[in-house]
Amino acid sequence: MLRVNEIHRQLTSDSALTSNPATVSCLAFLVYDILTNLDKEIPLIWRYYHNTDGDEHIPWRGRARRILVQTLFIFGRYYAPLYLTIYFAVNNHQGFSVPVCKDYYYYLLLW
Repeated sequence: MLRVNEIHRQLTSDSALTSNPATVSCLAFLVYDILTNLDKEIPLIWRYYHNTDGDEHIPWRGRARRILVQTLFIFGRYYAPLYLTIYFAVNNHQGFSVPVCKDYYYYLLLW
């Protein structure tokens, strides 16, 4: 059995701490990319139906396809910064309670 001091030494080793600057730099790049492309994204993704005339009829298949595309785009675009934020917060905090650790473990199992 490993003692508590040995476990703590393994968790705070150089290999565990080198991922933090990489995580922060990836998160910063993703946030920069989102903010620089937001002016293009809003009319094409978020306000698509506001760009059409009110009298124009859009069939239900077109709406369903568009909703699927919007959902996949939003998930793909904003999931990575959310994941990196959670990853960085959990790996840099040492005082989490047992339920929070269990939730994070199940979250990792699902993804």
